[in-house]
Amino acid sequence: MNDINKTAAEALDPEWAAESNTARILAVVTTFHVLALSFVGLRVYAKVRVLRAPGLDDLMILLSALCALGGWIIFVIQANYGLGKHYETIEKHDYMVFQKVGFWQSIISAGLAFMWLKISIAIYLLRLSKNMKHKWYKWALWVMIGVTSIYCIGGTLPFFLRCRPMEGYWDKTIKPTPTCMDIKMFIDFSIVNTAFNIGTDVIFATLPIPIVWSLQMKRRPRLYVIGILSLGYIAVIMGIVKSTYQLALDVDKDKTFNQNIQFWGFLQLQLGIIAACAPPLKPLFRKLLRLSSHDDSTEHRYGEPSYRSGPNIGGREGSELELRKLPSEESIRDGIIVTTDIIQDHEGRRHGKSTESSIFPGR
Repeated sequence: MNDINKTAAEALDPEWAAESNTARILAVVTTFHVLALSFVGLRVYAKVRVLRAPGLDDLMILLSALCALGGWIIFVIQANYGLGKHYETIEKHDYMVFQKVGFWQSIISAGLAFMWLKISIAIYLLRLSKNMKHKWYKWALWVMIGVTSIYCIGGTLPFFLRCRPMEGYWDKTIKPTPTCMDIKMFIDFSIVNTAFNIGTDVIFATLPIPIVWSLQMKRRPRLYVIGILSLGYIAVIMGIVKSTYQLALDVDKDKTFNQNIQFWGFLQLQLGIIAACAPPLKPLFRKLLRLSSHDDSTEHRYGEPSYRSGPNIGGREGSELELRKLPSEESIRDGIIVTTDIIQDHEGRRHGKSTESSIFPGR
């Protein structure tokens, strides 16, 4: 029986001691993680097999998913060493193992995974903003990449520096006796890191809006984009919930029963991955959801005529020959499709008009 709190077995209420949150915690984190990995798999398939245009952003999201997988594995390991159990019922050795693997979970899935995720989003937005005239937008994305890298890596330092020697983080019995950072200072560092996470979540959920509104899109794909953006704001809510438990870290004497900080942080990560992977999936669901950005009934390949009647360029009634030039493969891969309509009147004169009609690759 855990002797840290000097609790004797006979002093515990048997019914209370038997309570367990293990199954609930594992069920929720596993469900969200499987969903996130499924979205990553579909994204890779869409970019590699359908669009044949994998990019650096896809590599970054894969690294984030691998770190998330590491975090999930640690949840499974902790389930054998006290996860979901009341702190006072956990054996001292088990709690030591619990803390040790939890240390690495904080580094891998609470630090590095978020860094790769947000860099992936920034690189993806840089590709989409290729044709934007505003330089400030691209500079803002590069600044976000730098800020994200600094605070995510910096956020792992308090864990390495909290105790000297470092093993004192999970084993207070080692000799010489470890000296550790004041818990309130550690909480302050954690809150600052979470605040940066929440702030960048808001920014990355908002930054695509200028791209969306700069394009001519039909209602259905515009709603699709808005729905994707809303997932980023849900991740923000998860981060806020997590921060409330961080503030109470020093007064929570039964952390292992709910593992709230790691639990909500993990859900925040999974939702972020899902939101980042949803846009490139449009080619897979285009027909199912009818998400074409233009009117399919008026599409013709370049060189295939469609006739229409009405006033021609000179204001006279007559027949016109409309030729539609399909977007280039390069424009599809960049995520912004430029469609050119070429109108030929009955006198043989041609007139062209180009419009941008898409935001996501494969639209």
